[in-house]
Amino acid sequence: MPQPNDRQTRAPYADALHQNAQQGWTRLGVPGHQDQPSNYPALQSLAGSQLLAMDIPMFTEGVDLPAAGASGASPLQQALELAAEAWGAKRTWFLTDGASQGGHAACLALRGLSAHVVAQRSVHTSVIDGAILAGLSLEFVNPNIDVALGIAHGITPAALDVALASHPGAAAAYVVTPSYFGAVSDVRELAVVAHRHGVPLVVDEAWGSHFGFHPNLPTSALANGADLVISSTHKLAGSLSQSAMLHLGDGPFAELLEVRVNRALLTLQTTSPSAILFGSLDLARRDLYSLGQDRIQASIDDANLARSLLAQGG
Repeated sequence: MPQPNDRQTRAPYADALHQNAQQGWTRLGVPGHQDQPSNYPALQSLAGSQLLAMDIPMFTEGVDLPAAGASGASPLQQALELAAEAWGAKRTWFLTDGASQGGHAACLALRGLSAHVVAQRSVHTSVIDGAILAGLSLEFVNPNIDVALGIAHGITPAALDVALASHPGAAAAYVVTPSYFGAVSDVRELAVVAHRHGVPLVVDEAWGSHFGFHPNLPTSALANGADLVISSTHKLAGSLSQSAMLHLGDGPFAELLEVRVNRALLTLQTTSPSAILFGSLDLARRDLYSLGQDRIQASIDDANLARSLLAQGG
């Protein structure tokens, strides 16, 4: 559960972006609209003039870089550090191509460790695509199947143990939790099993970016010992579509993974990331940390009410 923290009430990147948009700069560079709504009336009609003003190029002083003459971390670096702190990561990266970008990056990073990975059979398609890009072989482990409902859950620690024993020299264990149907695996024991076999545990937590922010929700994968966590922040944590985060756990494989993940992301990401998406990630983190518990409780209450009404109708 988040502890009271004044730092987490700040949104340094979003605030700097908004402040920059109020300056009325004469813009002579990219993007081509140059914050001139009169030149692009259709775009202004669609998105509004404020959005154009916040659509700035990378490496803008006072936003992505420290302001001229300022010391200390830039607003972007501050936002990244606050995100890592909020989710309990050693390091966090902002993604502008969704959690899929995190899946691709994870595969490229893991290929630097070995040619094959033990992976849950129900992984996201981005992992399949990432494996193809990386030349990585996936050794699949079937998840538990709920026969009554016909849906896939997660994989058990026992199943992972057998799979890793059958595939010595694997680069990592790659699991999905929560499942696309909401089932949560025993990440703590999965991490114990993976580490006992000498490999990191990579968790696709795309649908669990809100985990750990309410006492009645599961603990986050990072808190349970995962080494690399892919978080689709836009799904349930409130950022804009296409924005996500990749979190590095502060565990035994952190040093080994960090440089490889960073290099993979530099290979995959655009050199013109959206400041608006970055700003939305910064705001989503602030609001989830500061206001998330009450909002999640309201959702839990609504879900309980829906269950009650359905039960009465059934």
